Amino acid sequence: VLDSDGASAGHFTLELVRSWSPKGVERMHELVKMRYYDGAVFFRALKNFVVQWGMRSKEEDKAWAAQFDRASVDAVSSRLKDEKLATGLSNSRGTISFAMGGKNTRTKQLFINLKDNKYLDREGFTVIGKVIEGMDDVVSKIYAGYKDGGGQVGTYSRGREILREKFPLMWEIEKCVVMEDH
Repeated sequence: VLDSDGASAGHFTLELVRSWSPKGVERMHELVKMRYYDGAVFFRALKNFVVQWGMRSKEEDKAWAAQFDRASVDAVSSRLKDEKLATGLSNSRGTISFAMGGKNTRTKQLFINLKDNKYLDREGFTVIGKVIEGMDDVVSKIYAGYKDGGGQVGTYSRGREILREKFPLMWEIEKCVVMEDH
């Protein structure tokens, strides 16, 4: 993770659990392998709620997609059908879920819960994994001074350009990697 000055703010490690959300875990795994989240800005960081990433502008998405065959891009860009939240799981502090705008609308945006957000369970947010390293040292310190101001306003039309212009203190992901199962 890079802070707003481009300096390393440390790293965090996620454990994805296929049995919790087979489709969601597969989607994130493929997107990480395809480097979709490299350089992603935490465009929504709400203190005591969530930090969210995974939105690019239409042009940034096109440039990224041009590196791969159409079928691969389509496979990770289509909307995912909702998956039922596994028994005993909740959107608790440190868990990761796909963002969505309604039923069956998960695509590429993800968020980490900064506190227990149990009410999100009833709204259909399926947990796909959890932070196993760096929650207190990195994730909890991601700049949240813009409240929801950084949000999605203009991000899809202008991407990083508008985020850096209007919200220069936002942090970003330097690089995502898939670690082998162990």
